[in-house]
Parts: sequence; structure tokens; C-alpha cells
Amino acid sequence: MNLKDIFKSLKKWDNLIHDNTKDFKKLKDLLLDVDYFKFRIPYTKASKFIHAYPGIYKGKLTIFIIADIYDTRKYKGELSKYLQMAEVVKYSKPQLSDEISRDEALTRISTWKKDCQCWIPKQAGCKTGFLKCYLIPTKDIMPDDEMGTIAYFALKNSENGTAFEADLILKKR
Repeated sequence: MNLKDIFKSLKKWDNLIHDNTKDFKKLKDLLLDVDYFKFRIPYTKASKFIHAYPGIYKGKLTIFIIADIYDTRKYKGELSKYLQMAEVVKYSKPQLSDEISRDEALTRISTWKKDCQCWIPKQAGCKTGFLKCYLIPTKDIMPDDEMGTIAYFALKNSENGTAFEADLILKKR
């Protein structure tokens, strides 16, 4: 995929998260069909976060991954070397590790499945709007893991007025 297609995909996402037609129906339809994404991305010790940008490519949710140090104007001409497309997957039974309790992780993933449809219009309609990027702390992923990372979509309790906020539950593949 070339950079022009990536930017088009990101623009489609931006248009979608502002389209409140039928209570954000198109956004709901797109997100209710996904459970997690898989990625493996190179980064350096200077990286604090991995940026995960949602986009829409060929009518499906696509996640574009890049280390924060490369997500700058300095690397604009070289973005294609550092930017990757993550595989977004529909799957129903999460396999987890124990950074947070297994029960809490499963609750957050279950909350995504159960409450996502109600959460979407509330979040998209609030003053902060809908998410444009997940920040994944590099300390939460394994840089030398050949298999990569799975990021389950989740919702955790929030104090921002929408009851929930977007979350990712990470697991080594």
C-alpha cells in the first residue's frame, strides 16, 4: 500500500467518525465486527509509544502502526519504511497474560463487545470526539518477539462523562 492510499484511508476514518447519520450507524457497523489486531513493529529505545491509527481500506477497519520517533516531519519522506498495516481480526475467545488481572482484561474485552454500540455515539458526540490514534507504550510490548503482539479492543471504566474509554488489552502472540 502506498502513502497516498494510507492517507486516503485515514481521511475516510476521519470522515466516518464525524458522520452522525442514524446515530453513527456506519461507525458502529465497522467496529462491531472486530475484536483485535495483530502487529509487529520495529522501534528503538528512544521510542516511548507505538502509534496505532485507525483507517478504512476497502471498506474495512485497518490499523496503521508506527513508532512515535518516526511519526514526525523529519521522517515524512521515509514513512513507508516505518509504517505498517496491522491485521484486524474477528475472533471470539481471547487468550491473555497477566499484566492486569485476567478477570479485569476479560471484563474490558467483554465490555467492548457488549457496550460498544451504545458507547460509540456518546463518545463520538462528546467534545473530545472519537479516537484517532491509540498510544501503545513500548514498555508493554516485547521488541524482540518474532511473533509480535495482539491488541484486543476493549472499553474500560472512565471518568470522562461517557462511562467508558477506549482501551487495548495487549498479549504476545
